[in-house]
Amino acid sequence: MIAFKNNCFYLNTANTCYCIEIGENGALLHRYYGKRIAAQSLDYFQNGVHRPSCFPVCINGRVTTYSELPYEYGAFGRGDTRFPSFKIEDDNGRVVSELKYVSHKIACGKPPLEGLPQLDADANDAQTLEITADDIVSGIRIKLYYSVFEETDIISRHTRAVNNTEKTVYIKQLDSLAMDFPPDKYELITLYGSWARERWIERYPLHHGISSVGSTAGITGHVQNPFAALVTPQTTENSGDVYGFALIYSGDFRFQAQIGQFETTRVSLGINSENFIWELKPHKEFCSPEAVMTYSSDGLNGMSQSFHKMCRKYLGACSAKNIKRPIVLNLWEAMYFDSDEEKILKMIELCRDTGIDTVVLDDGWYGRRKDENGSLGDWYVNREKFPQGFKKILSACKKNNMGLGVWIEPEAVNRDSELYRAHPDWCISLPNVKPLESRNELVLDYGRPEVVDGMYNILYKLLHENDIKYVKWDMNRSISDNGSVFLEKRRQGEQNHRFILGVYELMARLTKSFPDVFFEGCSSGGARFDLGILYYMPQIWTSDDTDAYERSKIQYGTSLLYPPETMSAHITICPNHQTGRTVSFNAREAVAALFSFGYELNLNNISEDEMRQIPLQTKRRKFLEANLANAVFYRLCSPFEGDCAAWQAVSENGEFSAAVYLSSLNIPNGSQRSLKLTGLKPETVYEVRPCGIRLSGSLLMNMGLPIPAASSDFEAHIFILKALKN
Repeated sequence: MIAFKNNCFYLNTANTCYCIEIGENGALLHRYYGKRIAAQSLDYFQNGVHRPSCFPVCINGRVTTYSELPYEYGAFGRGDTRFPSFKIEDDNGRVVSELKYVSHKIACGKPPLEGLPQLDADANDAQTLEITADDIVSGIRIKLYYSVFEETDIISRHTRAVNNTEKTVYIKQLDSLAMDFPPDKYELITLYGSWARERWIERYPLHHGISSVGSTAGITGHVQNPFAALVTPQTTENSGDVYGFALIYSGDFRFQAQIGQFETTRVSLGINSENFIWELKPHKEFCSPEAVMTYSSDGLNGMSQSFHKMCRKYLGACSAKNIKRPIVLNLWEAMYFDSDEEKILKMIELCRDTGIDTVVLDDGWYGRRKDENGSLGDWYVNREKFPQGFKKILSACKKNNMGLGVWIEPEAVNRDSELYRAHPDWCISLPNVKPLESRNELVLDYGRPEVVDGMYNILYKLLHENDIKYVKWDMNRSISDNGSVFLEKRRQGEQNHRFILGVYELMARLTKSFPDVFFEGCSSGGARFDLGILYYMPQIWTSDDTDAYERSKIQYGTSLLYPPETMSAHITICPNHQTGRTVSFNAREAVAALFSFGYELNLNNISEDEMRQIPLQTKRRKFLEANLANAVFYRLCSPFEGDCAAWQAVSENGEFSAAVYLSSLNIPNGSQRSLKLTGLKPETVYEVRPCGIRLSGSLLMNMGLPIPAASSDFEAHIFILKALKN
């Protein structure tokens, strides 16, 4: 996978190659990323061009300029005027740097990143290149790590800063990933949004200067996602060059792309340096989060499929074998805070013989919780609502072959709570300034070990004393009033990173202590939908917007990076509580069918016909799940570009497939539509249900599947294809 020849490193996956050259002066140069190439000398590629008004530098006998060299990891203040990959402030307050190659190692497997989510790999899964370079100005050692996952076309990267000096320095920036591209036309694809509008796709040409997305909210947030793709202008879902980048991290992040004065493009991804600093004492080191990247010549679907395989094979909880994903009935939109024992017992009884296997008590089951103003943090059963605790609820669940789930928000607290009254000092706050509250909540300072330990003990008691099978872990606000009274003034910029490290520690301890509990992530809907959370929890509540049409956009965009099974998708009541829109029960099923399927409604308030449909829907869901484990996912029609949405999943052997089509507003006397499928075996004949027709894969992929004429808005169809034996 990794070869060293002609002073170049060749990092080869099944279909890609990434090349790094050691220049004659010790500069680390990025030479190539794309389809696999021969390991030949790349000296011919660097032309010598004199650039007036620039600092000259001689590389391999040719004069060029620092601002044009394709650096692998950019420095600051030594001739290169593009943004740097790292900044380290020495004891004199200077941040000037210049990296020089020292040594390298190539080893099987990959080194662990203590306390951070990461791709897990043994000696057979990956090979790692470790490049050691020294900053000749500060004396700090920088180690660049590249782990190559051959089968999935993934390269993971992280960076370590090692202080081998006798003086304390301060890291102000340490990117996980950086590289320079040669001159070309590129467009940037990112995922943007807001609450109930997460991860919409945005695509635009790069301009001269810096294009940047990120978060300073202490969480990854609703507004941007730690993902970006660099594409050529002609790139589509199925063709064109794509460079995909993502960060395995749940805190402040930043992706940047800069077109420089000589048309080169520099990209970087890592912790957002806006409010970051890290004190690095002598003989200590700091490790960045892990970033992942892939190249595809087969368009955006090719990129997504590599990322999906990566999650399924190497990303913590997502890669666990034989994950059983419950079909839940979440009671938030059914009851909000107005839940009690009698209502929940009736709901559990209504679930009998429906195929729903887990009931989840959302916000309101604990402490003295009646609304969002109090008791957050008091993680014990509300005896006013449940006089015998969960005893009757658990008995009813067992009688109906169901499990019990609960909602928690362990990173926040209300002032009006027993936890706050006992530990007001546990909250993030500024001295002598009233902290901002969102949803009447303050944030606990997880950068402090005693807070992590305290919350672990509280939640351990809850889960140990109750037969809880499912936990929905929420985080309903971002961090404000940044800083910690327990950090020295020079170290206040450490707080947000320390916070997320503490959250990761708590997640790791609880999921290890309760391996049979299914954990689902959430953050005011989809504000923390990232690879970091998915390392600990195999699925995340995708958005608080449960409208089927809006969800088609959210799930479509989310699938650029994340596998469909990581997205919780529920059938909810209509008119929808977020949009007021009414969509048929069938269409609501279709939009959720290929994702982590469940319900969020009051079974007392649906029609008899809808109630009769639920057992059929859950049976169909289980059938699809059994036949589409690790399926290849394709986006077919974008809801951002037209009046419909469509996607398809194909089994690994190509003999089973399911496709979903959703129209938007109906058009009177409209044209006949067809849906061209993909990923099938051309010569194989498939039976298509519910159409009852038999067609070859070549016909289905080239002529398409006729879509029945719509008779109303937001009609949807689930097509199930099964290969026929010869």
